[in-house]
Amino acid sequence: MKKLIKPIDSKKLKIELLEQIKNKLKNNLDYNIIRVEIKIPNIEPLNWLNNQTNDTKVFFSGRDIEDVTIAGLGIADVIQSSKYNDPLIFDNIKTRLLNCQAKYYGGISFPEKETGKEWNSFGVLKFVLPMFEIIRKDEQTFFACNIINKQNQDELLKLENEFNKLNFRDNETQGRIEKPIKIINLPEYPNWEKTVKNIVKAIKLKKFNKIVLARKIIYQFENKINPIEIMYKLKKDLLNRYNFIFQFEEGISFIGSSMERLYKRKKQEIKSEGIAGSIKRGHDIISDKKLIDKLKNSKKDNMEQDFVVDFIQKQLSELCQSLKQSNKTILKLKEISHLKTEFEGFLNNDVNEIDIINSLHPTPAVGGDPWNIVSKNISKYESFNRGWYAGIIGYIGNDSADFSVALRSGLIYNNSLSLYVGVGIVEGSKPDKEWDEGNCKIKNYEDIFKPK
Repeated sequence: MKKLIKPIDSKKLKIELLEQIKNKLKNNLDYNIIRVEIKIPNIEPLNWLNNQTNDTKVFFSGRDIEDVTIAGLGIADVIQSSKYNDPLIFDNIKTRLLNCQAKYYGGISFPEKETGKEWNSFGVLKFVLPMFEIIRKDEQTFFACNIINKQNQDELLKLENEFNKLNFRDNETQGRIEKPIKIINLPEYPNWEKTVKNIVKAIKLKKFNKIVLARKIIYQFENKINPIEIMYKLKKDLLNRYNFIFQFEEGISFIGSSMERLYKRKKQEIKSEGIAGSIKRGHDIISDKKLIDKLKNSKKDNMEQDFVVDFIQKQLSELCQSLKQSNKTILKLKEISHLKTEFEGFLNNDVNEIDIINSLHPTPAVGGDPWNIVSKNISKYESFNRGWYAGIIGYIGNDSADFSVALRSGLIYNNSLSLYVGVGIVEGSKPDKEWDEGNCKIKNYEDIFKPK
């Protein structure tokens, strides 16, 4: 039997919200952002988000047990840039967040010359401060509101008008997803085979050590796709992931369930990790162990992982006063196992957000090695723009940040879903094995398209 939950009294909530905002506006003239959080009866963030009509929707759920889950609606503020490494962006965010516990959510594209017109609503770099949020933390639910402190009565009227459009009914998301009517591979296998062989030849000629080659699989549906229905299924089936939706325009959204952390920072403490090398899961305990032993002893997979680990260790050493590195471990996911190495450090006093991002991204796990050479070659081998795929998604707060590498992700564009998947090509890579690895990485999506 479904547990009965006390309904949310939206009229009472609005009165309390406006009263608190007015008091804060009166008493905090120097604050850039006014934020109010009010505890409310439990409501599922995805359900709430699915019931709203606003075109701008954000969903973000961190990977760790203590992380919060937020559903954001509307825009209180937006910061964006056409430059991948704009040094002023994060300084602007930090300035606006002084004395405030709000967070800006967004992402940065994979560094390439163009992002492609299908990525126009995302751009190169975009972070938004939602106007309204539903937050789940420590098994409690909060409603939050953010407003830029312009000391302007019009802002309050706008806020009230937007609040009146909110729907607080906890209608359950069903996860209803139709079967695709067409699937397109970019590239098709014959071109993939040729490209992988050409890359391996270039590696043997010492042009570079590793390149991550991506594929784009386009699923076309009869009707428009609801990203929240897909996320409902992903979040239900996949644990310990960064789950995210970014929608800045109706019908167009970036969605994903990534296992990989770029870095997580709390003040000067930083965590990062390297994940590379992979093998499919076994159908039982015995076969799974055999496959994992094969991964541990694979020269090719360990070479992939070593490129990533050496890169992160070198980059973080230059940013940190102290740095610890774990031994290689096995990351077991539902569909695949990876080699994984973790890092923990304490940042130097003068390090800022853009320093960390520019140092760590892209790692050889999503780009290649060495990046200064690989960056000039990826576009020769890939026939599409990556956009935010393999870029960075997450949040930045006043004294914290948490960013994931945007893997296991896709772009929803009306009635099509473009999934992106990359594999590391090194000396010894075989086209058919790399193709199969890519298929394994998108299996979680394919499973939810199958009729039960």
